[in-house]
Amino acid sequence: MFPLTANPRMVSEGDFPTSGTPAEQLCFLLNYAVLAPSEYNTQPWLFKVSGRTAELYADRSRRLPIVDPEDRELTISCGAALFNLRVALRQFGYTDEVEVLTCPDAPNALACVSLGSSREATEEDHRLFQAIRHRRTNRHAFNHKEVPASLLTTLSELAEGEGTWFHVVRLEETRRILTNLIMIGDRLQWADKQFRRELATWARP
Repeated sequence: MFPLTANPRMVSEGDFPTSGTPAEQLCFLLNYAVLAPSEYNTQPWLFKVSGRTAELYADRSRRLPIVDPEDRELTISCGAALFNLRVALRQFGYTDEVEVLTCPDAPNALACVSLGSSREATEEDHRLFQAIRHRRTNRHAFNHKEVPASLLTTLSELAEGEGTWFHVVRLEETRRILTNLIMIGDRLQWADKQFRRELATWARP
């Protein structure tokens, strides 16, 4: 097996084991999967590599029962790691073959990703791959810049292609209502001692 590096951000594309086994190649590509964003950096995922396939599992030991009682954000975090792995597969010349798992007897098993047939990476593949190591969580205020309508359309189409939806809140009155709801929810959460204690366990200063 090709182990994960101590610091995946320092991994080099040139280290890809081109002549290695499929399992070694997948283990290398997991260095990019684990750079995905996750709720409060809990990184609630586990991967099991066997042959040409990597299985993705939810790591419930890292769940936040107060912050995320239904594991919604935990599952989204695992989805982000899955997408990073798919991008890395395409970057290194493979089709990403994905099977979403929905077995009631194995609720932690989320998906399988396999090395598919050879393919040529597209320009979009390259851009997405390069963005993996440059991604950072932004907790600062956003710029007061209008998002181009063409970009919103593109995001909506990409979401639809992934089997989900992307809704743009356009009316200013609706935005104010949503902002107020978020503020109310934020105050309620911070008033909860259990919430603050759980958050302190994971969040960096």
